[in-house]
Amino acid sequence: MATQYDLIVIGAGPAGLMAAKTAAEQSLKVVLIERRKDITKWTRADCMMFYGLEGGFLGEDLKVEIGKVIFPRNGFEVKYSGGLYPLYHWRVMSPGGHRIDFSGDNPIATVFDKEILLRDLLGEVEKSGVTLFSGTPGIKAENTKEGAKVLIKSEGKESWLEAKKVIAADGVNSRITESVGLNKERPPMGTFKVVQYIMEGVENPYPNSWVQIYGQSISPFAPPHFLQTVHGESLHKLGAIRPAPGNPEEDLKTVMEKSCLSSWFKKAKVVYKMGVSVKPKMPIEKPIMGNILAIGDAAAFVEVENQGALMCGYHAGHAILKEIEGKDGITEYIDWWQKSFEFNNPDIQRIAQGYAINPYYEDEEIDYLFSLVEGESFEGTINQYKIPKMLWDAIFRHKERIQRERPELSQKIEGIHSMTTQEAFTIDQEK
Repeated sequence: MATQYDLIVIGAGPAGLMAAKTAAEQSLKVVLIERRKDITKWTRADCMMFYGLEGGFLGEDLKVEIGKVIFPRNGFEVKYSGGLYPLYHWRVMSPGGHRIDFSGDNPIATVFDKEILLRDLLGEVEKSGVTLFSGTPGIKAENTKEGAKVLIKSEGKESWLEAKKVIAADGVNSRITESVGLNKERPPMGTFKVVQYIMEGVENPYPNSWVQIYGQSISPFAPPHFLQTVHGESLHKLGAIRPAPGNPEEDLKTVMEKSCLSSWFKKAKVVYKMGVSVKPKMPIEKPIMGNILAIGDAAAFVEVENQGALMCGYHAGHAILKEIEGKDGITEYIDWWQKSFEFNNPDIQRIAQGYAINPYYEDEEIDYLFSLVEGESFEGTINQYKIPKMLWDAIFRHKERIQRERPELSQKIEGIHSMTTQEAFTIDQEK
């Protein structure tokens, strides 16, 4: 079979759309494959935020303006014609209501409308001449002598597409990375369910805030999250995650009915629900197998965030162009990948420590630890890799007091902080 395309992109989320757009604008012949029929319809659980507006997140100083998202360090911008809702605070709360605030004078994140982002990207993809197959899953990929090929399924029939290069942007549960062997060195962490309620009528005392509430009585795994949607105070989002076969909706009901936040939800009504099931793995250090490059969530530790996905697509599109021109674009992409995402850093264990609060500490212990630092000033950020370190560093400033007042708790903390990310996720599922 003759090579039909320069590039096949599998997956039309932000990473795949951006990769297809970037490559096609450089005159490459590109085909984009997406299993969803309506590419702009987004139903999976997603907080839909651009993070790190304080600067330095994912190696970027992101700027979000009316009509566009600007990536000054990476040298590109993306059209976005939808609304925005700024967040100035990340507030974490203990079961008893002790609150720790990470606040900024300027927005540290902004909520956006993902369907509009996808619509804007899709419009530019279509203008650039990309061939699009929607309602068409990519089943597997293989390297060939001339490049690579992808098995697709459309209207019940399977067929192969061939190209010089392939980009797998099919998400955290990627079929393509599995089919080409890129997951062989990625320890499995199980399956996790995420559910989000989109609600009206919430009486929220903390506008412009991302809120998380900790405690085993709230959730046995991770703290549920609460924030405004792009519609602001008129529509809120409450979400939870649990290892399968657990039901995250049990945690959402606990927050709404029994937690220290329950008064917020007395008049609340669930308008609709969003969900997703994910099988997280450790990141792929070098996400390349022959002529097949994995990008975005397909190569990540869970996710790269929406802005990270756009950056992956942009750099991958340029890397493929260089490869086709006979240059070494992949080495350049991998170098950027390894430097830009915190989960590629060994300090990722700090994330395990953040997650490990709920499964391993009793409610009373969490109340005690949070009370030690409540009222202290913390840098405004919604960086999931930075917050655990900041929180625990603050708690450890009271180490002597903890050792004196709660010696057993002090020993527990030391034991939990020696865990790896994989151990934390695995043990959590067994509890």
